[in-house]
Amino acid sequence: MFPQINPQLIHNLEKLGLTENEAKAYVGLVSLREATAREIHELTNVPRAKIYEILKVLAKKGFLEVRQGSPTYFRAVDPREVIGKIKDEFINCAIETLDQLNELSYELPKTSPVWCIQSDWGIKNRIREILDRVKEELIIFSSSPEFLKEFEPELKRLEKTCKLTVIVDKPERFSLLPFEFKKTTEEFMDFLDNIIIDGVRYK
Repeated sequence: MFPQINPQLIHNLEKLGLTENEAKAYVGLVSLREATAREIHELTNVPRAKIYEILKVLAKKGFLEVRQGSPTYFRAVDPREVIGKIKDEFINCAIETLDQLNELSYELPKTSPVWCIQSDWGIKNRIREILDRVKEELIIFSSSPEFLKEFEPELKRLEKTCKLTVIVDKPERFSLLPFEFKKTTEEFMDFLDNIIIDGVRYK
């Protein structure tokens, strides 16, 4: 009986640049140690019509070795070497790309309308950019103790170097955080619920 393939492992390999079928074939081969294309197909459900081409691509990438014969056998290269290779290529690509992007002299506009950041990573990254630029005073409004807690180390550092004011809607919900809080007014909450810029309502 063949071992089950972890879907999260496939997803992680896709993030590292492999296609879904390439990831399945490599994971299957690591599980089987050494196998024929048919055995890899039976374990991974990679389409039989595609399995040979996928194994050929993985071999060119250096992720597996081939032993010619009838049938032909395939053996996975040590995952530590494979992931190390991917990591080195990724870092080199990232550095080169950053250098090329910096050559474009990109700067944030001096003034801009409201822009929407949709990804969780993008929101947190922008907040950290703002925190890094604080010099004298920082005023924060938060209605989420869980979200504010993620920035506790940065805020504790800023508390020592600038004037920090943290305004919250319900102070009792923030009692586990080591800051002095000010409660917002109803008028301010109404203002936040009715911000309209260029005809778009923001909350």
